[in-house]
Amino acid sequence: MECLVADFSVDPEEILPEAGTLESAKSYREKKAKFLLAKIVQELRSLYHKYIELKGKFDRRL
Repeated sequence: MECLVADFSVDPEEILPEAGTLESAKSYREKKAKFLLAKIVQELRSLYHKYIELKGKFDRRL
């Protein structure tokens, strides 16, 4: 968990590469930004599923 926090807590300018000189916003979003957002969503889903599993285990013990 701490590893993920460290990965996504850095300055966005360090994570996302700069747009090219003649690169449009649409192509930047499609080629670079969507990849990062998809990665973040995937990690959040994974953490949510782990949370649900742990919550279920805890609830069964009570």
